[in-house]
Amino acid sequence: MKWLSYVLAVMLPAAALAAPPGLVVASTPQYSTSILVTSTPALTSPLTLNFSLCGLGPSWAVVTVKPGGADVARNIGVASCLPPFTVFAAPPPTVKAESIITFSDGRDRSSFTLGLIGALSGDQVIRLGPLVSDTEEGSWITLFPVSAATPFLATLFDARGVLPPSIELFRADPPVSQYRIAAKGVFWLELQLGYGIPAPYGCWPKVCGDYGTIYGFASSGTPDGGSFRAYPFPVTP
Repeated sequence: MKWLSYVLAVMLPAAALAAPPGLVVASTPQYSTSILVTSTPALTSPLTLNFSLCGLGPSWAVVTVKPGGADVARNIGVASCLPPFTVFAAPPPTVKAESIITFSDGRDRSSFTLGLIGALSGDQVIRLGPLVSDTEEGSWITLFPVSAATPFLATLFDARGVLPPSIELFRADPPVSQYRIAAKGVFWLELQLGYGIPAPYGCWPKVCGDYGTIYGFASSGTPDGGSFRAYPFPVTP
């Protein structure tokens, strides 16, 4: 989950009133991505999808899904004219799409499946989890901010019902930031922009909306490899 040394380009409109859902695509010497696409009952005719931004030449990132069927596109980004990390516009709702992201550096190997991710903006509060942070596992919040020094407040609620809530404040910079939760335990996470001050002063002296739309997800897993559990930011209908 060491994402900070790479560049992420957000391909979705940051100023949209309702942030459209997106798919995370990672393509580096350490990361590879496949996209699994499955038909929903609403699909009535074959649908061809191209996970590429190349304007010329053939694309190797094309799948055709038939009603009642499914298909997978392997190694997205290798020949798709995409940056190393991208939030790619989601396909139509007649299909379900998921990113299968694999990491391998020759020593550690991990993978996780990430569905469509949503975004956080303004005075929204999103709830994710449960996240595990102990001697075996860590928990991270991966963010794609558009403004420098974007402030965040993470409120952690003990899922065991023993400890009082705790808070952690941090800032994130574009193009991609990853924050590791410091507290130890099993938690439900509530995440919001700013410092937890009631609106409209949550991001004083700025307005929280000035920081734009931030895509992201939370995750838990073993730092030295294994299978991560991913919790995407909710997709706004």
